Amino acid sequence: MTGPELRRRFGRSPPSAFGRACAGLLAAALLAVACGSTSGHASGAFACPTGTSPCGDGCIPSDGGVCCDNGAGTTSSYCTNAAGGGCFANAAGACAAAFPSGTTAQFCCSQNATAGSNDCPAGQHHCGLECMPADHACCPPGSSGSECPELRWDPSVCTLEHPNDVGCAVCLTTSVCSSCPAGACCKGDPCAGGGCAVSPVCGTASAVSGTGGGTCPGGLLVSTLECDPLGSSGANDQCVSAAEYMTATGNPLPAACAPQGTTGCLATTGTLAGTLVAPCCPGLTCRVGSGCGDPTSAVGGTCLP
Repeated sequence: MTGPELRRRFGRSPPSAFGRACAGLLAAALLAVACGSTSGHASGAFACPTGTSPCGDGCIPSDGGVCCDNGAGTTSSYCTNAAGGGCFANAAGACAAAFPSGTTAQFCCSQNATAGSNDCPAGQHHCGLECMPADHACCPPGSSGSECPELRWDPSVCTLEHPNDVGCAVCLTTSVCSSCPAGACCKGDPCAGGGCAVSPVCGTASAVSGTGGGTCPGGLLVSTLECDPLGSSGANDQCVSAAEYMTATGNPLPAACAPQGTTGCLATTGTLAGTLVAPCCPGLTCRVGSGCGDPTSAVGGTCLP
């Protein structure tokens, strides 16, 4: 990761899907092989019809919903914008599924509400708005590329930028692999301006207690999650090197991450405005203003869960 990339990751712009073009002739050839059949291949990829996008083991409507799969490909549950537009663990079972009605949702769609995800019964997956048997292909064999323009994330032709990132889709019309950073779920249509939504269920990195300065080889393990009036972005668990931090801020890398309660985590004035100058410990978010959950409204925000 370069300094400018770190600065953007540390900055205030809302999260968005980042695309990685399949580089080189080898990758292009692999992509052609991978996408030659819409019924899947050895890597387990499958295609999704126009108007839908890959989500876990199925295809969900491409209308801005958030896919709750963490990259494991085991669920096609999703949350709609109307329900809150995020995916959170439903550990207490307080959230009722938007569908099927009368059932407990697999996920909650906001932190402080009871709206739940759109789920499918066991043994089924989404094909658009419908739930179909898991062995039913959303795109029938023989479908054309124009009928089924998006492919499930395919590790045989796509490489995640970081190990815990979440693969979203392979966009056949542009030969681009779209993914989101760990701690964010794929939102909307990854191949048509979709983005990422900060949702802690996505990514395989485990959150650690925000009390203390975990390290990583040659750097510091921090959270780059931040919320301010302009939007939210970042990753829950990221290794930042001393060189990256120096390039982004002009200062030496702190000896430890900022624990819960630390204020001033985000620079708000001068040339560093929008930069996380005191990155919080993993599991915490730099929250700026009451609208983002900081009751103190401290200048530059506060590191909070």
